[in-house]
Amino acid sequence: MSTLDQTLTRQSGQEQAQRAELGRVVVRLVDGESVQIGVAPNRDGALSLARRTIAELENRDGEWPLIGDRLLNPEAIVSVDVV
Repeated sequence: MSTLDQTLTRQSGQEQAQRAELGRVVVRLVDGESVQIGVAPNRDGALSLARRTIAELENRDGEWPLIGDRLLNPEAIVSVDVV
């Protein structure tokens, strides 16, 4: 294996590890659809984003929450997941 091949393989492995650390936060709806809230650089960041989302959903004052680019009926939301 050439030095360039080794470097590319190492970089590819590092990129995969970085992507594996990303934490995606989604809202699951009663019909099974998932709506992405955002992506954090790691699981702790994703958990923080998920908790902030839950707090906003709990304090909505009768207004439908804006999730992504959609206003969702709060009764349609089943869970906030870190995936």
